[in-house]
Amino acid sequence: MAHKVHIARSDNGNLTESRIVEGDIAQIAKEIVNKAVEEWKPLESDLTALKTEYELRYKLPIKPEILDTIESLNLQWAREGKELIISLPIIVISFDNKWEGDSYIDNKMYTVTYYIDDESKKQIEEYITSATKAPKELK
Repeated sequence: MAHKVHIARSDNGNLTESRIVEGDIAQIAKEIVNKAVEEWKPLESDLTALKTEYELRYKLPIKPEILDTIESLNLQWAREGKELIISLPIIVISFDNKWEGDSYIDNKMYTVTYYIDDESKKQIEEYITSATKAPKELK
């Protein structure tokens, strides 16, 4: 089924791509993985495509169009105080990454997820740029 899909890319903490396309999210994710494979250096980095969930947060009240989109995509949601938390399926594609001691860094990655509105787009853009900005420490 065709939906609006948000594709984002970040290189070293910089948003280098963010666009909305219409289509089947699974097919679009496969296309983006193929695109990442072209840049992947197998002797230097892992290549991962991980399906996970991202928590979007909206201040209440929300616009009826957002609720319609959430319902049409059958997304899980919960209310927490004066916020609505939406569990958004997201595919994270990392293709330029490395370990340095106990730290792991994603230098370049894509995300593929449903587009709900400009606020969801902004939250995903913030996530992907922060994910490629600094190493993650294992503790």
